Amino acid sequence: MSSDRCAIMTTGGGSMPFAATFRAFRRRASLNVCLRRLEKSGLVTRRVLTTGRLGVEYAFTELGRTLERPVAALFEWTKDHADIVRAAQAAFEATAGGERHVE
Repeated sequence: MSSDRCAIMTTGGGSMPFAATFRAFRRRASLNVCLRRLEKSGLVTRRVLTTGRLGVEYAFTELGRTLERPVAALFEWTKDHADIVRAAQAAFEATAGGERHVE
């Protein structure tokens, strides 16, 4: 899920330093894979910063910015239904007895 999480978490428009995005992830490798997939799909551009402190900055392309509304709607839905989803997950775990591992 981490790759998909990247696409959702980073859709806010503008640009962001790699380090700021990385803080939202547990593993650097999953963030790199996600950002490469977004770049490959034409949703972000990557720019190497060479002045001052070295780094990498990602910015949404025009196509990437078109995701802002649908992702905002998904975020609102998630906030509105988070308790129901968590209850369903807990009920599933209780009845499945931990036999299957689903993330």
